[in-house]
Amino acid sequence: MVIENMHHSITYGKKALFCDLINEIKAFIKKYNKNIHCHEDKKRLLLIAEQIRDAEEKIGPCRAL
Repeated sequence: MVIENMHHSITYGKKALFCDLINEIKAFIKKYNKNIHCHEDKKRLLLIAEQIRDAEEKIGPCRAL
């Protein structure tokens, strides 16, 4: 997945943009997770959240919104 592979090319300037993207995705997941009732969609969101956590471990934590 894209998120999984992006950490290889992130430099200091790009990290801020990447963190903005991560924070936007986190906000989306937080907002819509409780409204999704389809098991497959919920599973996809959880997978994306897990990949975000993995990416943050590799590049360092991103500040919360």
